[in-house]
Order: sequence, then structure tokens, then C-alpha cells
Amino acid sequence: MRQHGTRRHVRRAVSADHGRRGVVARTLMVVTLLANLLVLPSPGAAFTTTTIAIDGDFSDWIGVRADPDNVVADTQLPDDPDWPGQPDRDVYLVGTTYDEEYLYFSWRRTAGGTKAITFGAYLDYEGDGLLQDGDKVVVWTVSTGGPYASYANGGAEILHYHQAHNNQGVLYHPEGDPMRDTHRIGVPTGDGETPDGYAGKVHGYDVPLKTMDGYLSPNGDGIECEARVAWSDLGVEPGHPFAVHFAAGNGSSWGVRNKPSVTYKSIGGGRYLEEDRGQVEDNVEPIMYILNRGVTVSPDNSGGGTAGSTVTYTHTITNNGNVTETFDLAALSSLGWSVTITDAGGTPVSSVTLARDASTTVLVNVTIPGGAINGTQDVTTLSATAQSDPGVSDSATDATRVGLVTVSPDQVGTMAPGQTIEYTFTVQNNTGVYGVFDLSRTSTLGWPSTMTDALGNPISTVALNAGESAIVKVQVTVPLSASTGDQDITRLRATMQGNPAATSSATGTTTVADGLSITPENSGFAGANTFVQYTHTITNSWPIERDVTLSYVSSQGWPASFFAADGVTPITQVTVGPYGDTEDIIVRLQVPAGTPINTVDDTIVTATTTTGGTTYTDSATDRTTVRGLSTFADGGFVNQEDTFVLGGTIYAKATGLDPGSNVYFEWRDGAGNLVRTSSTRKVDTQGAAFDEYTSLEGQLPDDDWSVAVYTSGGTLLETVYFTVTFDAEITALSATDAPSVGDEVEITSSAVNHNTSAITDSLMTYLIWWDSNGNGAFGAGDVYIGPSGGPVTWDGLDPIDPTHTTYDIDVAGGGTWTEAAPWTVSNSLFPNQGTYRVTAVWRTQDGIEIDRKTTEFYSIPTLGWPLFGLTIGGAAWALWRRRRGEGGEQQWM
Repeated sequence: MRQHGTRRHVRRAVSADHGRRGVVARTLMVVTLLANLLVLPSPGAAFTTTTIAIDGDFSDWIGVRADPDNVVADTQLPDDPDWPGQPDRDVYLVGTTYDEEYLYFSWRRTAGGTKAITFGAYLDYEGDGLLQDGDKVVVWTVSTGGPYASYANGGAEILHYHQAHNNQGVLYHPEGDPMRDTHRIGVPTGDGETPDGYAGKVHGYDVPLKTMDGYLSPNGDGIECEARVAWSDLGVEPGHPFAVHFAAGNGSSWGVRNKPSVTYKSIGGGRYLEEDRGQVEDNVEPIMYILNRGVTVSPDNSGGGTAGSTVTYTHTITNNGNVTETFDLAALSSLGWSVTITDAGGTPVSSVTLARDASTTVLVNVTIPGGAINGTQDVTTLSATAQSDPGVSDSATDATRVGLVTVSPDQVGTMAPGQTIEYTFTVQNNTGVYGVFDLSRTSTLGWPSTMTDALGNPISTVALNAGESAIVKVQVTVPLSASTGDQDITRLRATMQGNPAATSSATGTTTVADGLSITPENSGFAGANTFVQYTHTITNSWPIERDVTLSYVSSQGWPASFFAADGVTPITQVTVGPYGDTEDIIVRLQVPAGTPINTVDDTIVTATTTTGGTTYTDSATDRTTVRGLSTFADGGFVNQEDTFVLGGTIYAKATGLDPGSNVYFEWRDGAGNLVRTSSTRKVDTQGAAFDEYTSLEGQLPDDDWSVAVYTSGGTLLETVYFTVTFDAEITALSATDAPSVGDEVEITSSAVNHNTSAITDSLMTYLIWWDSNGNGAFGAGDVYIGPSGGPVTWDGLDPIDPTHTTYDIDVAGGGTWTEAAPWTVSNSLFPNQGTYRVTAVWRTQDGIEIDRKTTEFYSIPTLGWPLFGLTIGGAAWALWRRRRGEGGEQQWM
């Protein structure tokens, strides 16, 4: 499943400490040793920070290089225009991270060598892309003969940058020399340039007080270098957001005084080299910022009021970044109610500006319309979005229920048979007078439950003054006889004594699950001498927090290690909260060098916990197949991916090749047309070669695009296929609840096309389904609703008839589309009461998937009885086994 654009946070109006169940994206991630990287499932896409050991072992860089914010890739030889184009100085992948004491760097070059290579980084302290007096350069000189460099042995230096000036002392670039990918003479080269000016020592100010060391990769390949320098020696606080320009050279001269960039010399084909640039011979673009942007909006709230009243919610906006940022604020009501945002003093605001790590309070004021019906619930979403980067955003929700009395919020959770889950509700008196409220509860499956106050004392009523609220806790016990996937809805109702019209209710939906689970089962590919990484989600369906121990067994005996969701924190166990709480963990598996292609490894990952003297365990299997050629989604050859969008770049890496040999790549579109032949690539000392191709607007989506790698003599080594689809997405999918038997569920969606090429005659298929086994994924044994409105239990083999299909969808380039009118289906034949899912899949007329999206809705009978018992009988039974009708979609999930 592809995800477009910004990572989205899915929130539910649930109790702050109970009944929360996370929505987790389970994504296969593949990484490769040293040369390749991985992408971690990290919310907010923040800059990854960690501690690196400078010892020549680059495995601790894997989690750092996974984050696109931490890495930059450069053009490779022979296409790299940097002078003089030496492979041992051709740097094409760099990265950085930091902790509270040190700033860390890494470089990777296209080839090793025995010469002393000086790796450097220009530090633009203002972060404006300009190099000025006062900026600094850090350098380390290392070689395969002596792979360690430090200040003590003369192999490391902190230098001061000096702007370029002529013989009369006039600056060529008074504003500072820009680090850009276009030369000053206006000829784009597609690569970086050595900055004008030079770097040198200033006597008495360059001696680092803390260790400043660097190290080359071991085993004689010498193609990677890692280094560190203390923040205190750089004169700035940890995490200072400056720009970094990476370079490499041979010797100690970093720039030549009085030599402006107009000294470029044409070398043909629109390519230029830099003359007299000292010994700095390779540069990496684009500018890289040690910049961390992030925002948090909290908390989720719930409340209520009478028709015509205004309910106010308090939120905290926090700038999690390391620079001052302005965040645009927006509040959207699901029912279109009037909403305003104010500061704590009541002044309307549309944005807030916050310094790093600063917070502020805003109020969301929701006005309930005068004619709103009791029991109506609105969900208002408050979002904060960084002006400098719209991809940095977070949101919180306010659930508002209408009534003289309100009970909130609705909640969800999972629990094992024989255990008890607790839901926390708020009962609020909106009548304007003192009242006593009777409390009652019902269970759709007849499960036993109890009620207590916030302190755990049994209660059956609450007495509330006007506007006052109280906490009511409901404990629901899952019977030992319950089966995994069963779903109960326990409803808490509060009714005012003497005024039965003043009543309200909220629900706690409990899905039966194994007490401990680890999901999903994964599969992927990897090359020899690489790492492959998989994400797993551990779910604790138990009434208490538990420590879960992790272990693994590899069928091939490959080594593996575990990491937290950040990808850089090593772990052997993880603590998971109660009531269906989840935690993501990473298992990183190393494929040994020399492993033959088509080798298959099954690694069983096991989660274990002991509670009350009883050990609970669950396992998931990750299957890895070794192959020599793979496609990736990023310029660091990080995320193994086989689906790409038009206009995007596809990256390919071949492994297991003969070091020093020559290969080339051929790319073909879905019709088999040759669209690119790469230059000859020299295989590096780790047996790898790389290439990339950017698809073009106007090319046709297809699932038969391919890339192949050949020897320089034309012998085909391997071909892999991938899919190119439209850069488009389903922007919204909604389904209304159906709280009574015979209610209609209204479903609609909208979409956007980010390409300039039009999408014609596409189709949107919708499937309503019930998660019978509670695993969160549609599969065999689950029930779906066919086009007639009747249920079908899927056997995992038969073709699926979608609930609904919209045909002939045309979306112009840059255009949008919305269903002309919501389509509907009656819940009268739905087999269960509870939470249903509806998944929309958008495809081209040729069946290429463009995007998919899933949402949830409730179908709950008014009296709390299972719908099956109310509706199935006589001729209706025939609808249960209906398989296919006219126009049925053969290929759905």
C-alpha cells in the first residue's frame, strides 16, 4: 500500500488513559549494509539524533541514514562534473546526526584507494546557504594505510572560512558565497561547487578541547569515513540548525585566496570544471540543514452542551523543532458548526509563532446550532501546520455531543478472554439546574460490567450542579468463552431523575484479541552483504502494562538485532501499556556477504511476557529472499519499493558484483521501450553499483516497468520489474454511522491528481467489511458486504464483489474529483453490530492501483441486539452466500 505526501496521524475521541488503540502503518523496509539505508516509521519525520561510535563500524549509521532529513546523495562518476573526477574522491552519499556532546558526519565515495583523502564539511552557521567570515570548516585526513585520524596526530582540524576577495581586498561576494547547484556564470551543472574563498587556521583558536577523530571503513575497502567534533569546540549549542556543505579532497589546501568562480573551464557537453580550486575536488549538493521541525497539538477532548450553546476546549501547541517557527492554525467541524480559535485571553488567532521547544495555549470554541438534535455528535479537528514546511503538521480532536446531559467519549479497546477492560467516561450536566442522574449500562453481547466513580467506588447515580461533570468508569469483563474477533459494545447511559428527556449515552467497543500479539507477517528482498529491516507491532490486550521480551530464530543463521521505532535505540524488550495499547519495534537482519541469489530465510520473531507466573508468547515470521538487483524509493538507496509515481525518481542498486568490474543499467517502460541506458558504472569495493531514473509526465502507468543490469560486455545479469502509477491520492473517505436497524450508510470520497497528465476512465471500488478475527487486515474468514447489501464470508480464494463501484472517473491534470452524490447501503442485512470498515481503492482503467484509503463507521441497533438475530430469516438467507453479479470486480484487495 502506497502512502502519499505527509504522514497523517489518525486520532479517535478516546479516554486519555484507557481504551486507546493505536492505528499503525505496517510497512516493509529494506536496508543494505553501509551503502544503503532504510526509512523508519517515525511520526513527524523529525531529524534523527543519536550517538555514533567512531570506530570504523558503520552499522550504527543505518538508523540515521534511514531518515531523508539526515542524508544527501550526489551525482556519481562519470556523470559528476566536479574536477578532476577521481573515483577515490567522488563522494556520493553523506549524512549527519548529533547528540548533546558531538556532531557526527559520514561520507561514502565511489571507490577506495591508498592515497590520503581529506574529508570536510563547511558549516554555514546562519543556515542561509551563504558562506561568510565566521563560518567554519571541519576536516579529517585519512587513508587505508592509516584509517584513524585525530587532532592529536595531525589528521583533524577546525578551520575558519574566509570570503574571497581580489588583490585590492574587495570581496567578490560581499553577501557571502552561496552553496548552490548553479555556477555563478549561470550554467547549471547539476552538482555542487567548491565555495569561493578558503579555509585556514586562526592561531590560538582552533585547538579542540574534546576528542575530534575520524575513521575509515575496515577491511581495506576504505570507501566510507565517519567523524565527530564537539559542539563546544564549534562554539554553538547542540542542535544548532546550520547548513552543511560536504566535500572531499587530496591534501590540506581548502580553497585558494583571490580565486572567484568565474574561473570555470568548459569540458564539453554543458559540463564545467573548477580551475585552481586548491585540493578540494568533490562536493555534494544540495545544501543540507541540521534542521529539526516538529509540532505537537494536544490533547484530544470531549464535552457537550445544549443546542445554541458554545463549548470551549483548551489545547497546547508545542514547537518540537530547533528553530523558531510560525504555525498556521485551522479548526474544521465535521458537521459544519461554527468554530473559532482564540488565545487564552479570548483574542482570535489564525497562527502562532513559537521559539524552539516553546508552547502556547489556544482555545477552540464550538457553537452548537440552535436546532441541533440531542445525541448529535460533532468532531472538530484543530491542526497546526508549519509555514516553512506544510509537511510538518499535527492535530487534535474535540468531540462535542448535544444534550441536556452528555456522556462522552466513545472509546475502543481490545482485551483477552477472561480479562477486564476499563473505560473512563465523563457525565456532564448541561440543564442549568442541579440534578441527580441515574446510570445504566447495556452490552450487545451480554457481557458483565460494573460502574465506579473515579476512585473505584461502586455507583449507580451521580449528583451534579449546573455545568458540573463527573468521571464514571465502566469495567467490562470478557467471558472466557469469547472468541478472537468478537466485538461487544457496552453503552453507558445517564438519565436525569424527573426528566427522562435529559438523557445521553456513550459506548465502549471491546474487540476480543489474544492477550499478546505481534504482527504482521512480512516478506521482502535483500542483497548479499546488506541489512534487511522489518517493522512489527506488539499489542497488549491485557488490563496491566507489561514488559515484553524479544527474541528471534533465523533459518539461515543470519544475525539480527532489535531497535525501538526510532531505528537507532537498541532494545531487547519493550514496555506496552494496557487495554490494547501498541508499540512498534524494528528487527534488523544482516545478510552475509557471499550469500547466493534466491536463498530464502525465514526469521521467526517472538514476543514473550510473564504475568502472574504464566508465560504468554506470540510470533511472526519475516521471509527474506536474496536477489542481486532491487529498486528503492530514495536517493540513499534506502527504502526498497516496487511502486512509484509519475514524475518520481526510481533508484536501483545491484549487489554481489565483482569489485572493480564495469556494469551498466537499462530502464524500460511498461511497453518495453528503452527509456534510459546509464553510463558505465565501476563496481565499488563492496560489490555494489547504483543508478536512477526519473519518469516523465506523459509516460503511461504500468506494472511492467523494468530495470536490468548488464556487464560491460552486454551480458544480462538480472532484471526486476516495478509499477509506475499516477501521482494522485484519495483525499477523503467518509461513511456515516447507522445506529438503527434499516438505517442507510452514506459513503463518499474525493481525490486529487498531482500529475499534469489527465486520468481518464478510472474507477473507484468500495468494500464494506467486518474484521472477523480482529487482526486489522482484510483476509480469509472476514465478512464483506456485497453489492446487494448482504454479507459474504470470504474464503480467501473466490473473487470479491465490491459493495459499490464508481466507473468512468476523469480527473484533469492538477484537478480534483468528488463523488457526484454519496452512495448508500442499508444495514438491514449486516451480520454484526459494531465497527465496520470501508476501503476505497482507486485504479486506472487497466487495473493499476493509484491509491487506497480505509475508514470506519458504526452500525449499532437501537436496542443493542445483534442485527443477525433481527433480520436473517426466510428468503433473506440466500443473500448470505451471494458471490458474484454483473460487473463484479475480479481483482479487489
